[in-house]
Amino acid sequence: MAFEGFDKFQGFLNEDPLVEARGSDVGLGDYILDLPKGVLKGGSQAIQGLLQLGALPIDYLADTNLLTNIENLFEKITPETKTAVGDITSVLTQFCCWRYYIRTNSIWCTRWSCIKDS
Repeated sequence: MAFEGFDKFQGFLNEDPLVEARGSDVGLGDYILDLPKGVLKGGSQAIQGLLQLGALPIDYLADTNLLTNIENLFEKITPETKTAVGDITSVLTQFCCWRYYIRTNSIWCTRWSCIKDS
C-alpha cells in the first residue's frame, strides 16, 4: 500500500490536548530561584564543553568512553531549571564564560590586545 509509512504519524493525529504546558505550575518564587540556578547551569555547561573539547582527541585515539563519562558526571551535578528565565540565564552565562575564556586565552587576542578593546 502506498500509505503504509503514514502509520508512524498516528501519534501526531491524536486529538488529545496537552495535559499541562511547561511553566504553568510555577510561581514567582520559582522564577526568582531559577536565576542563580541558571547561572550555575550555564557555568557547568561551559566547563563541560571545555572538558569535552579537550577529551575528544583522547577518546578518539584511545577509545576510552571519556566523553560518555564526562556527560554522566555533569548530568548529576548540573542543576535543572523550571522556567524560561532560568534557561535564558543559563545560555547567557554559558556564552559569557566561553567569550571570557576565548578572549583571555587566545593567542590572537593576546597578541593584538583585543582584551583592552572591550
